[in-house]
Amino acid sequence: MDRAVTQTEVDISELGTLVSKTDLTGTIVEVNDAFVEASGDSREELLGQPHSIIRHPDVSKAVFKDLWQTIRAGKPWVQVVKNRTKEGQHYWVEANVIPRVQDGKIIGFLSVIKPIDEARKRQAEQFYKEVLQGRIIVRNGFKITPLQHMYLFNEIHPFNLMLTMIALLGVGATLIQAGMVEFLFPGSQRSVRCFLFMPGQAKNMLISVLVKPKR
Repeated sequence: MDRAVTQTEVDISELGTLVSKTDLTGTIVEVNDAFVEASGDSREELLGQPHSIIRHPDVSKAVFKDLWQTIRAGKPWVQVVKNRTKEGQHYWVEANVIPRVQDGKIIGFLSVIKPIDEARKRQAEQFYKEVLQGRIIVRNGFKITPLQHMYLFNEIHPFNLMLTMIALLGVGATLIQAGMVEFLFPGSQRSVRCFLFMPGQAKNMLISVLVKPKR
């Protein structure tokens, strides 16, 4: 269902927590009063509709693709999103979405969303700009860079990652022996040498800090 967009924000800070339940296809089966009031629709208008009825076009489709991939895999998903009202206005929330499980099987999904403050709204606006620019990727609700994505989410198998690190260390050692590090990166030879001969555990900790994902 196409809805107009006005780029006018509505204040939902006094509504509290917005709760909704869907079936496996994302069709709304239950909503609380706060959700109804925030949406601008009646309860009758919401029930039976796809949850995407409140999706704002400013939020990348890739983000919602990640949402569905994550929760269908049985994992929780948390991220800030921009929702749209019936009249085309918007409101920012932190969305917490989890699978609803019965007898060991996923039967639907539960969404618990709450308002956020102005600082987080500004951060979210910048985040979605970076997503559209391809500078940030969302995986399992986490914000990561394309490089982090390669190493953290199985785009590179751990065995291949190990071979990659060995190759990089070999190249680094060769450059040092050939005197090329100082030529290519003046003043960096000591740092490179320290990294190459750093104990394995310390080296892994340094790598993990460099590629740590963020919400």
